[in-house]
Amino acid sequence: MLKKPELVFIPLPVMGHLVSTVELAKLLVHLNSNLSITVFIIKSPYESKITSYIDSLTALTTSTTAISSRIKFVNLPQSYPDDVSKFMITLVQSSNPGTARERGHLANEFGVPSYAFYTSGAGFLGLVFHTQVLHDEQNVEFVELKDSDTEFTVPTYANPVSTKLFPAGVFRPEGFSFFLNMAKGLREMKGIMVNTFSELESLAVDSLSNVARRTTHSSVVFLCFGSMGSFTADQVKEIAFALEQSGHRFLWSVRKTAKQVNGRLGNPTDYENVAEVLPEGFLERTAGIGMVIGWAPQVVVLAHPATGGFVSHCGWNSTLESIWFGVPMAAWPLYAEQQLNALTMDNGVGKQMREMSDKCKKTLMDGGSSRSMLCRFINDVIDNMP
Repeated sequence: MLKKPELVFIPLPVMGHLVSTVELAKLLVHLNSNLSITVFIIKSPYESKITSYIDSLTALTTSTTAISSRIKFVNLPQSYPDDVSKFMITLVQSSNPGTARERGHLANEFGVPSYAFYTSGAGFLGLVFHTQVLHDEQNVEFVELKDSDTEFTVPTYANPVSTKLFPAGVFRPEGFSFFLNMAKGLREMKGIMVNTFSELESLAVDSLSNVARRTTHSSVVFLCFGSMGSFTADQVKEIAFALEQSGHRFLWSVRKTAKQVNGRLGNPTDYENVAEVLPEGFLERTAGIGMVIGWAPQVVVLAHPATGGFVSHCGWNSTLESIWFGVPMAAWPLYAEQQLNALTMDNGVGKQMREMSDKCKKTLMDGGSSRSMLCRFINDVIDNMP
């Protein structure tokens, strides 16, 4: 039976957003005869143009054409404050991509993907993302840059961008919070459709595509030291101080040093209360950016697109897994041959690691070296059967 997909659009009730969204809906139903779209409309009491436009859209649904009959408009009940400025705050809180995170969670509950239609250009989308990176990873406080002429190199623009060209709201606390939430909300979408075309913004589109390929969310540092790896209480505290000062997101597998049992060294174990070995207040201060766990499912973590770096003891299994998933490593060898494994990985970071990951996967494809060797092994076994 042929599937008949349905989409639900919730556009911001601003004329430019609404018109773009409706035009997109028309294009989509034109491209797929089985597709139907419902557009939720939030009416604004302050713009008569929007009201009249919505009325014309409602009339469109009575049309007998196949395309228009597959687009339905539903007015959402909405109460607004009398003051226009308060209305705009309500508008932002109810309709911006930052709170789209809640819509995304709702979509997840129903098992459907949540996408964003970005009605501005790709260049500005890149600026939104880069602003979040500057704030979260480089501690740039944009409120302090008001009236300055600071320039930033933004990947989606060919030339440095002066803060004088930024939207004025970025330099107000409430405006920047909106900007930051918008970036975070967009990152959590299944995908983003941008209202542009490649020939117009080739640099920006290529930049965003490259970011998507290497996963925008590759921002979490994973610290894990193998089944036998552990540190003293003093070392754990030093690592904690370093993580906190770095400001980076992290997932840290912390395990208790093994004890001697009947003259033999046992395996490291998880802490019953890991807070006892960490600096006082560390877990509370880093609650928004990090997580401390015991044993970690290493392969699952390395495979996750959020993982952008791996602090490892350089056991050979860990080394191969890191290469396979293309996650750059920071070497912290502890015992056995790990010092030499670290030497092998000395140049295997960043772009080189991603290239090595591609080579690693190709070895198991048709004609690949590992696949060929496996075939030779099987043939050799067969040839030597009695």
